[in-house]
Amino acid sequence: MSPGFVLFVGALVLPFLPRLLRRIWVPALGVMALLAVANLAPGDTQTGWFWGESLGVLQVDPIRLLFGLAFALSALVWGIYAWNNDDRLERTSGLLYAGAALVVVFAGDWLLLFLGWEVMSLASTVVILAGRRPEAYRAAFRYLLVHLTSGVLVLAGISLVQASTGSTTVGPLALDGLGPWLLFLGFAINAAVWPLQFWVPDAYPEATPTGTVLLGTYTTKSAAFAMIMVFAGEPILLAFGAVMALYGVIYALSTRNYRRLLAYSLVGQVGFVLAAAGAGPAAGPDGFSLGQSAAAAHAFMHVLYKSLLFMSAGAVLLRTGKPEGGGFGGLWRQMPWAFGFGVVGAATICALPLTGAFASKTLITTAVHEDPTR
Repeated sequence: MSPGFVLFVGALVLPFLPRLLRRIWVPALGVMALLAVANLAPGDTQTGWFWGESLGVLQVDPIRLLFGLAFALSALVWGIYAWNNDDRLERTSGLLYAGAALVVVFAGDWLLLFLGWEVMSLASTVVILAGRRPEAYRAAFRYLLVHLTSGVLVLAGISLVQASTGSTTVGPLALDGLGPWLLFLGFAINAAVWPLQFWVPDAYPEATPTGTVLLGTYTTKSAAFAMIMVFAGEPILLAFGAVMALYGVIYALSTRNYRRLLAYSLVGQVGFVLAAAGAGPAAGPDGFSLGQSAAAAHAFMHVLYKSLLFMSAGAVLLRTGKPEGGGFGGLWRQMPWAFGFGVVGAATICALPLTGAFASKTLITTAVHEDPTR
């Protein structure tokens, strides 16, 4: 069974638990999901049945395992970070959001991937609504329209691909027909591919400090995962990734809202992932190219350091009540832990030596350099 179902069941139980048990329940579910992922091995499969049709509910390979570990670990860290946020709406929708992302990652069948895709869209919208401010409500409405559009495109693409190939198995596709192009566009919206990236800086800063940590993990990285598995080696990914990397840096310099700055930066870092996925050296003995492996490695690191940065920014927002940076002289003395974690996240996103992103970005530059199509 997909590890995502652990979080689904936990989300259904959570609203009925007493307050203290709810606080314990969320990180405990993160631990269970992490153990469920760690118990999987490449090659594991599981088939179920839906309305008389065979459904690939579980497909495991090294890249799926890496994304699964990142997503389960993020759910655990979020559960600890949100210990004092007893909003049942956000906690329940957050668990459904994380569970749906895990379903997408381990789906062996297009139908299950689409179902996880739609649950992610709806649950993440509720996470934004949990901000409970007029700005959050308006941002959630715009966000929902964008991601329902993505879902329609993905469903249409899946239908055409299945009709032309006769297969429902998730696997590599070439951009040579309407079905694959519709799938690509649906994935591109959720991956915040330029010029479809506007929803990230619009919606993410309007969630609660704990909700933003969730939003920064799942939607864009699930879409990046889909690109890695389905459209790896397509030169268009390399081009879009390069544009996104530049966009993230330039627009991050244009705002003083530090959570919006991180949202712009998130788009740029996903650009690195897509650029690596578009690099096309030959596949290795495990069936994946260096570009795919580099993209998965950087996505894993991005989940870790972006979560650190969003958590540090959330702590500052809770302490000061000010979403704009500046005028915080000496705050680091009052918040040494938040400062320390923020420095670690900043050093990693800069890919300083001895950080994980130094290794993953080195893999990316190597993959692009060795791409025979460049």
